[in-house]
Amino acid sequence: MASSRFARRAQEPVTYTCALCDSEDGVRWYGNDCQENLCDRCKETHTRGRKTKNDDVVSIGEANRQGDKPVPEVCKLHPGKLCDLYCSDCNLLLCSMCLSKTHKQHNLKPFEDEFSIKKQHLKEHMTAISAKIEHFKNETSERHHVTEAFNDNIDTIRKDVNIQRTKLKKEVDSIADAVLAELSSMEKKRISYTQRRLSAL
Repeated sequence: MASSRFARRAQEPVTYTCALCDSEDGVRWYGNDCQENLCDRCKETHTRGRKTKNDDVVSIGEANRQGDKPVPEVCKLHPGKLCDLYCSDCNLLLCSMCLSKTHKQHNLKPFEDEFSIKKQHLKEHMTAISAKIEHFKNETSERHHVTEAFNDNIDTIRKDVNIQRTKLKKEVDSIADAVLAELSSMEKKRISYTQRRLSAL
């Protein structure tokens, strides 16, 4: 796909051709205004020219990193020609010679336009992913809060149960002590009564 070509452009070794002298030696420069590759010698001439001295000339490596000013690929079928067109029918980048041979009747657009579209789609995709991540974070945070609230409620209930158990235990102990005391009193009275009866005989 063309998008993968854009993504790989800065990583693949490419032989560039100077637009002015057709040399492949020392082609390290790119004119953002004229959109042409330049060798060292022609770059010096270009920057001294009366009409071109104010042109924005950067290294090809830097130009490859400029998202708003993409550098066309060099055509693999026609060395020295830049792929500055995009064929929507074939989903391919084309140079002028490719166009004249097989793509005349196809839907074409400047490759910068297609690059902008791909870039916009990528931004939208990244925005959607970021939104999903944010939603996941919020959901995770909410679940964390719910879990914390649940654990807090469990702890509160556990404390209440222990408090009630302690109270009930004290009440049961108090009742048991009272019953045992009453039984002891009844037992003593019974023994005393029995002894008095025996003494009377």
